[in-house]
Amino acid sequence: MDEQQIRERIVDKIIMFLSNLIFTALFLVVLLQIISRYLMYRPFIWTEELARCLYVWLVFFGSSVLIKNYEHITVDIILSRLSDSKKVIFEIFIDILLIIFFIYVFLGGIKMMGTTKNVILPSLPMLSMSDIYLSLVVGSVCSFCYLVEKIIRNIRIIIQRGLS
Repeated sequence: MDEQQIRERIVDKIIMFLSNLIFTALFLVVLLQIISRYLMYRPFIWTEELARCLYVWLVFFGSSVLIKNYEHITVDIILSRLSDSKKVIFEIFIDILLIIFFIYVFLGGIKMMGTTKNVILPSLPMLSMSDIYLSLVVGSVCSFCYLVEKIIRNIRIIIQRGLS
């Protein structure tokens, strides 16, 4: 295993660890909300907002993991009718479209971070809305990197097989 593969595995493990950590925190916050509302009859006001923030972060980290592992939702009507070499070319085309999409999400996230940096969450004064929009930026960068990796891998497949 070369140095680049080791780095990729470390980054993958960090992203998976963070995704699992966020999911666990989300689960515990929602559980705390249920317990405080139905057993103690005094719901905490901050749990709903924190759960929403964690969910947004989970979606963008999770989407990058799904892209990495080819587990995202796909419509494969066209793809299933293509030959193997044309499938690879079509996948590259779709990945380029996704890269363009994530560039827009990244730029929108940066813009919204600047716009909302002074907007404080009412029940969580230590967080601002820009912290939530940071998830768009981080998730887009992760997804972008994984898509570039997939495109490079598919180009190598095309070169090895030769175009037919």
